[in-house]
Parts: sequence; C-alpha cells; structure tokens
Amino acid sequence: MITNLKQISSKVDKAFLKKLIHLALPISLQQMLTASFSLVDVAMVGQLGTIQLAAVGLVSKSFFVSIHILGGLASGAGILAAQYFGKKDKTQYISVLLITLTVSLLFTIPLIGIAFFYSEEVMHLLSDNPAIIAEGEIYIKTSCLFHMLTGIVLVYGAMLRSIHHSILPMIAGLIGIILNTFLNYLLIFGHFGFSAMGVKGAAIATVLSKCLELAILLLIIHYKKYPLIVNHLYYFKESFVKKKIKLLLKTASPIVMSELSWSMGVFAYYIIYGYIGANELAAMSMLEPLEGIFIQFFVGFGAACTIILGNQLGAEKPEEAFKTAKLFMLLIPLGGIAAGILLISCYPLAVLFFDNISDEALALSRQIILLLGCMMFLKLFNMTTMFGILRSGGDTKYIFMIDLVTMWGVGVPLAFITAFILEWPLIMVLSMLVAEETVKMIWSMYRVNSGKWLNNLVS
Repeated sequence: MITNLKQISSKVDKAFLKKLIHLALPISLQQMLTASFSLVDVAMVGQLGTIQLAAVGLVSKSFFVSIHILGGLASGAGILAAQYFGKKDKTQYISVLLITLTVSLLFTIPLIGIAFFYSEEVMHLLSDNPAIIAEGEIYIKTSCLFHMLTGIVLVYGAMLRSIHHSILPMIAGLIGIILNTFLNYLLIFGHFGFSAMGVKGAAIATVLSKCLELAILLLIIHYKKYPLIVNHLYYFKESFVKKKIKLLLKTASPIVMSELSWSMGVFAYYIIYGYIGANELAAMSMLEPLEGIFIQFFVGFGAACTIILGNQLGAEKPEEAFKTAKLFMLLIPLGGIAAGILLISCYPLAVLFFDNISDEALALSRQIILLLGCMMFLKLFNMTTMFGILRSGGDTKYIFMIDLVTMWGVGVPLAFITAFILEWPLIMVLSMLVAEETVKMIWSMYRVNSGKWLNNLVS
C-alpha cells in the first residue's frame, strides 16, 4: 500500500492540488460551519433542560431523513452536471437544474402538510415520553417550511459546485448560520425585548435563516450571471423531455434510495436510544453535532472527489480517473485518525455549554465520545469510497446495495437485539456500529478496485 501511495503521489501535480483545495475547502468549511451551527443549536436548547434537548435531537433526526433524501437527489444532479461540465455542454446542466428543482418541490410540499397538520401523530411514532412528544410537536409544526427551503438550497449548492463555483454556497451558508445563532439567542431565551419562546424560538430561527441563505444564493447567481440563470422558456421546453428526466431519475434514484436506507437506519438507532431512556437520547444529541464538525470537514473532499472524477470521466479519461480515485482512497482516511484524536480532545470544551443536563447523561457522553473517536477512521474511509469515488461514475445501485445490506442486515438488527433482548447498556449497543462500518469498508474497497464504476454517463 505504501509503495502504491508513493507511485500515485509522484504523479500528482500542483494543478491537481490547487483544483482539489479550490473545490474541497469551501465545501468543507461550509459543512463544518453547518455542523457548528447544529452544535450551537443543541447547546442553546440544552440550556432549557434534558427533555427539550432530547425532543429537538429526536425531531432533528426525523429531518435528517428528508435532508438526506433531498441530498441524494441533489447529488445525482451534481454527478450529471459535473460530467456535462467536463463535456462543456452548458444547456444540459441547466436542464438538470430545472428537472431536479421540480422533483424536489414535488417531494417537499407534501412533507409541509404532514409536519403542520399531523405533528402530534408523528411524535407519537417517535417516542412514548409525553414530555418529549409535547416539545417535539411544537418544533415540527413551527419548522415545517424547512424541508422545502433546504431542498432548493441543496440543489443549487450541488449545481454550483459541479461547475466549480463552490465559494458561493459557503458564503451563503455562513451568513445563514450567523443569523440562526443570533435569532436563537433572541427567540429561545427572550433577549432585547423578545419573548422567550424556548423550542418554538429555535424552530423559527432555523426557518428564517434558511430563507436568507436561499435568497443570497439566488441574488448572487443573477448578479454574477452564473450559467444557472433560467431566463427563457426555451430551457423549460428543452428540459422536460422523457430522455433527460429518465437519465436524472436513473442516476439519482439509487442515490436517493441509498440515502433513505442509511438515514432511516440512523433514525432507527435514535429511536432505539430514545426507548432506552431520555438520558441516553440526550447524551447522543449532545455529541452528534461535535462529531459532525470533524466528519463534515472531509465531506468537502469527498464532494471534490466526485466532481474531479466526474469531470475526468465526462472527458473520456477513465485511466486518469482510476489513479485519482486510488489517491483519494489512500490519503483522505488517514486524516480520520487525527480527526478521531481531536474529537476526543475537544470533548471537555463541548460539555461546558450543558449546565442543565443530568449527571447521568454527562456520564454516558464520556463513554460515547471515546467510541466515536475510534470509529472516525472507518466512517471517513467509507464516505470516501462510496460517496466520493463510486458515486462519480454513477455506480449508485451498487452503493444502495452496500448501504441496504450493511445497515439493515448488520447494524440495526444487532442494535435491536442488544438493546431490547439482551438489554445491554447504551455504549454496548452503540458499538454495533463498528461491525456495520467494517463490512461496508471491505465491500466498498473491493468495488473500487474492480474498476466497474468507471462509467461515462453523458456520452
């Protein structure tokens, strides 16, 4: 492996490194800021108490499912846009934008209705704790527009990155995060003459900040005249044809199904934690945003991997793409070791914000952080191979199969058995994730080495 690394690294020039950093760093910073924003949200809501933290953490995991479905749709669009960009066909990636936005709206508008009119029923499915249900119902109903706004933002962000404009989504996201933090301070606790709204204030802040983020994206796209402006009916006429819709759905649907399977699995874990107890759920809700800061830094490099490899495949350079993929697969996970050590080191600073959290939840969190730090390498390796390399060539059906089997055939069943049948403590239930990630690592590495993912989707 060391020899291969030296051979591949010797062929990496400054132009490649410059392109990688130009694409990856803005995405990484945006993702880290988003995770930091979640940490601020959790810290502020955590000041209200263990029940409020557990409720918002549980609802956020239900949102996590819809966000990943929308993210899968946006990723499918990004794969096609990256290859069309490599092919230098601008009209086609505008078509991809229009079709993807339409599908996103068709998915999120019904979610708004469910969140607004059936919030209590949804919460009863998620928890059996009356206090958690009451707080969660307020949060779901108040933030119902979040799904639609997030879907549009994700689509534009993916399209901009695919045509090498990754700075704008980062700037818009940063401004949205700053506004969200400020509004949280005003509305949750009632500063500067505002009434203290608690959980409802957190939901309002989330929706308003997402509105601003979307507005900034659209205004700058038009001001800078980026090639994503739809100013003629010709684009609609050319876009909504059977062949183009079929290509997008063929590329994106396995990604969406994979994201659905994975996010539902993560959500299932959280339901299991919630049924074990409120302290267990609060402990996980505390630590997930902190872990997310470190993981999300590498998301940018995974996204850059998809874009660079997609450009190479679209330009009919499969050999070059394979060498680049090997480099990504060897280098990025090495950062997972350092990230895991830093995650554990940052724990004492993170828990300073949680004054009103029970001693039991804090004690659990100290055990959990050690396990999460040790798992970081596995998670980042799988993220690189599956959502960076395999996805770039449209090998999305295989990704879906890996996710489906490892999550629902290994991870979730083991967590269920250990929690409800063996009645193990939370830390032992959580350790079942190691088995899932290990199987996923072996399987995805085999697929990358096979070279079967090296597909040109747009020729």
